[in-house]
Amino acid sequence: MERPAFSSLASGSDAFAQLKNDYATGNISHAYLFLSPDRLFLTLLSRAFAALCVCGDENSENGIVAQNGLHADVKIYPAADENGKRRETVLTADIDAITGTLYYRPTAGDKKFYIIDYGETMNASCQNKLLKTLEEPPESAYFIINAADKSPLLSTVVSRCRQIKPATFSQESLYAAMRKEFPQCDRIDLAVSASRGMLDYCVRMATDDGYARAFDNALATLLTLKSSKNILANAARVLNYKDRLSETVEFFEMIFRDVMAFHGGGALMCASLKSDIEKLAAEYSLGATVEIMPALYNAKKRLKLNGNPVSVADELLFNIAKLKAQYK
Repeated sequence: MERPAFSSLASGSDAFAQLKNDYATGNISHAYLFLSPDRLFLTLLSRAFAALCVCGDENSENGIVAQNGLHADVKIYPAADENGKRRETVLTADIDAITGTLYYRPTAGDKKFYIIDYGETMNASCQNKLLKTLEEPPESAYFIINAADKSPLLSTVVSRCRQIKPATFSQESLYAAMRKEFPQCDRIDLAVSASRGMLDYCVRMATDDGYARAFDNALATLLTLKSSKNILANAARVLNYKDRLSETVEFFEMIFRDVMAFHGGGALMCASLKSDIEKLAAEYSLGATVEIMPALYNAKKRLKLNGNPVSVADELLFNIAKLKAQYK
């Protein structure tokens, strides 16, 4: 799209090669479900595939127009408002807009694509409305549902779709793309290390100061959590980023995975933080780190279920400090 290196990363992926084969062999499914927490990758992948199918070449002039959401036969929902912003929740109005234009003929070729972002946010009413269309779509209509997680989706919706689960990127490919797009950025090493192979996380770490500060805050919390006496102060530190608490727990998990790798002599994900990982490894034994992982999982689960952030932060830090002392 507007960043060629990222578009090339997506179009060079194994997932796109699989989709391109569907196109080449005339085996295009009327409905796809693209599954990954890497939202940016799903955006690029779905737009490129729709452009290929509608225009015959995703890199042609019309193909680029389609990838940018400006082609009449590639409709993207939730639709952008007058300021170009898109909601991150699919509403009944979006599905109504799709079903209302379903039987319109494509303006150019014989195909039109509906791309639904944030598919996992559809409620049961939205999904049931969409299901009728997925069961008997017009010959010219094709659908791509992008979702971070399929568990909120009805099994009947999932069963009507061909599932595509893109692999994560190698650190080498992410680093090369990030260097091309952000040559002046001084956080690329950390961003790539912390990305877990996902382009979306990598870009946010490199360009979103709030996201990067939340990571620094998570690391500082673990470095200063010496005992249970420090829990209140560190809970306050964590809750300074209450709106990023889920991400903070993920950062804890990432850091502790590197502590485990350090104990086992393996490669670190966050190699640029080696000195900090060494300090944490000196304080957290391998046994403590292994036992901390379920506590992190439970904290993430509680947050997904709208658990009280203050309670979740307090309990998690207490468990971390307790396990640290227990396994000394």
